[in-house]
Amino acid sequence: MMEMQILHGLLNSIAMQDISTHISSCRHCRFYRPEGRRGGQCEKLSVNVQGAWQACALVEPPFEIMAGEQEQIAVEVTAKAASVFSRV
Repeated sequence: MMEMQILHGLLNSIAMQDISTHISSCRHCRFYRPEGRRGGQCEKLSVNVQGAWQACALVEPPFEIMAGEQEQIAVEVTAKAASVFSRV
């Protein structure tokens, strides 16, 4: 039972690291920087934007995991899962 809980936790950690999350507005983009009460600045395009505006095609999650880091995490999780299953 404990092994299954560990495996479930590992699988959840992989799912939580999915960076393909849909971002609907500028205020949730990593390039958006708020400026006062009137809006903000898009650092990618160097233009003024409103946080409520619909996000453009250049949107990126604010806490994006780099591809290399994501691959390393997958390797570590696979190794841990293999050790859990070898004990069963």
